[in-house]
Formats: sequence, structure tokens, C-alpha cells
Amino acid sequence: QEEAMTYARKMAEGAPMALAATKRLLWTGIGLGIDAAMPEEARTVANLCRTSDVAEGLAAVIERRAPQFKGE
Repeated sequence: QEEAMTYARKMAEGAPMALAATKRLLWTGIGLGIDAAMPEEARTVANLCRTSDVAEGLAAVIERRAPQFKGE
């Protein structure tokens, strides 16, 4: 149980919009083949790339610091 909580805390530190999109894609993709699922994934990635959280994530990597995601 502690291992699960540690994992959950780590996941909660991620970009909220990306986490929500991943969860949605996983649930809506159940039972779909790769060819059917890929167009929605591509749209989702394109939309997420327009968020300020993407810029923050890239800046954090370049600056070697923890990101401060805002869900924007």
C-alpha cells in the first residue's frame, strides 16, 4: 500500500492537463485498435503542446529543476 501511495504522490506532481488527457485516452481507447486510437491521440498531443505547462516542463528540464505545473 505504501508503494502505491508513493506512486500516486509522484503522479500527482505531473502536469494536470496531461494526466487528465492520458486518463481519458486510456479509457476511451479500451477496445480500439491502434489505427482507431491514433487520430485522437494526435489531436490531444497537439492541444497539449499549446499549454503553458509544456513550456514550463521544457524550461524545467533545461534548467535542471523541478517543474511547477499550473494546469494551464
